[in-house]
Amino acid sequence: MKMSDRSILTLDIGSSSCKAVVIDGSGREMASGSGEYPVYFAEGQTFAEQEPDEIWQGVCEAVGRALARYSGKGRIAAISLSSQISSHFLVGTDNRPLTRIITWMDSRANDQAERMKQSFTPEQLFFHLGAELPPGSSWPIPKLSWLSRYRPAEVELARYMVQPKEWVLWKMTGEWMTDLSSARGAVHQQTGEPADVLLAWAGVSRELIPPVGEPHQTAGTLTVEASELLGLARGLPVMLGWNDLNAAILGTVDWTRKGFGFDITGTSEHIGLLTRDSSGVLSPHHGINKIPFLQGYQTVYGVTSSGGHAFKWYAEQIACRGGKPGVAIDFGQIAEQAAAIEAGADGLIFLPYLNGERAPWWNPHARGVFFGLHFSHRRPHLARAVLEGVGFALRSILERLPYVPSVLVTAGGASKLGLWNQIKADILGVPVSRTQTTEAGCLGAAVLAAYGLGWYGSLEEAGTRMVRTGEEYTPRPQFKALYDESYGLFTELYLSLVELYQKSANRRDEGVS
Repeated sequence: MKMSDRSILTLDIGSSSCKAVVIDGSGREMASGSGEYPVYFAEGQTFAEQEPDEIWQGVCEAVGRALARYSGKGRIAAISLSSQISSHFLVGTDNRPLTRIITWMDSRANDQAERMKQSFTPEQLFFHLGAELPPGSSWPIPKLSWLSRYRPAEVELARYMVQPKEWVLWKMTGEWMTDLSSARGAVHQQTGEPADVLLAWAGVSRELIPPVGEPHQTAGTLTVEASELLGLARGLPVMLGWNDLNAAILGTVDWTRKGFGFDITGTSEHIGLLTRDSSGVLSPHHGINKIPFLQGYQTVYGVTSSGGHAFKWYAEQIACRGGKPGVAIDFGQIAEQAAAIEAGADGLIFLPYLNGERAPWWNPHARGVFFGLHFSHRRPHLARAVLEGVGFALRSILERLPYVPSVLVTAGGASKLGLWNQIKADILGVPVSRTQTTEAGCLGAAVLAAYGLGWYGSLEEAGTRMVRTGEEYTPRPQFKALYDESYGLFTELYLSLVELYQKSANRRDEGVS
């Protein structure tokens, strides 16, 4: 059987849904499906949780819908996983969840993150973690510290602290395993050893960390129960896979172009670059992550917490005035309305920090703001301001990278919107190239599996053969001055609100409405 006749079932376990995509050995999408699951907010939006069993149900629905559209189940050679990270929960010795998933959107561990900053210098954290990771409430050590204080009984009973990918892997194979990059913040990124000093500071044992493997290795095979539930062959290899960011980067990498950068869209949005600079010297660029990637490469990046989520919020709550149950929102139509508004949105500025912000500010208390509203502004002005506001948030990350990439390859659902790609190119001053597939995480998972199965001799070869880019959007010089000025106002606006954000957070903590 030719390689192009074989296929891989890939899963991207996202923040609100799982996408299942069947991809052949040349990188072509053969069929896809999705399954949704909720996020539960509580405690004044501080808690953001999910149910592990609902994640698994969403995975099963996604697989079922994809396979219903694919006639070649017998040609599927493996399953490969990609998943959200910074979403943690405890499982007991019976392999059942002891807690809900504490998602990356959850900010309950803010105090623990602040104490971590006070307890360890950046140099010490780098020594223990082998990566530059500004402490935040989404990382595992602050969460473990919170659990030790407020859920000590569950910690005592716990076998492992895991994430959605590990959970789905166990449901499929009966094996527990994580990969090095997905375990960032708890495992040293060069040695693979648990960060004992930090785990002890959090009040837990290194035994809570599952075994660590390579993302392209076979982590297990499909059990009888899972094969019957999913409608796939018993014993089918399941690749360990990667976190969603790394998989998406692998699904966008253009190995033939120098100075490659990436813009991975989604609920949140990651922007950064690949570099072979592997020095252990801490970067002076505050608020940016530097993580080992593969084959001597490092990822240097930042993430804005409300990328596509900000536009989705606007579409649901303002453009469609709350929407109607069961009625799909036409995001393309909303973008067309925004396109009719001139660049700059007639002076309207939007801070997209609807649920705090990560890079570069790492401020969980930040909130969204429309600034400069006037009677003349209509909903399309607000839509344009939202698109531009996310662009400005990305620029605040881009300008802190070691260098400006020569091109940004964008993927994910928002990359379908040509207007947004053009706005980003204009604001960032960097060409933006769109991948032919929006499901870069699934494609990256397929690249891992194709290499792990021996179809290609290296990950670079697999990526070169399987990843394709499409339309490119170039910066338009006539908008540079306008967007430079608007970005300056955007930054000044955020900085002027920092103290008010803190006061507002204090009032919330005191129960003042």
